[in-house]
Amino acid sequence: MPEDFTLLVDGPYPNPFSERTNFSVTVDQPMNARIAVWDMLGREIAVVHDGRVPAGFVARSEFQPTRAMPAGVYILQVQSDRGAVSRLVTRLP
Repeated sequence: MPEDFTLLVDGPYPNPFSERTNFSVTVDQPMNARIAVWDMLGREIAVVHDGRVPAGFVARSEFQPTRAMPAGVYILQVQSDRGAVSRLVTRLP
């Protein structure tokens, strides 16, 4: 695994959110990446992206939960073959 790479997650915003939250992911080298939302019990709630991303990739994404997703704290995780980044996000009722 190369030591020098960039995997950035900006956002999520707004945070806390009620209907949707936005974020962006930036990578400087080609890599496989999976962007998922997890609840605090470790259950995967949604997959936003799963696959190869090219160098210079900047993904601006939106997460819009289902109505059944309760208010609470969730983890937005970007996991790649080069590392991982997580952000907490709070859903309001």
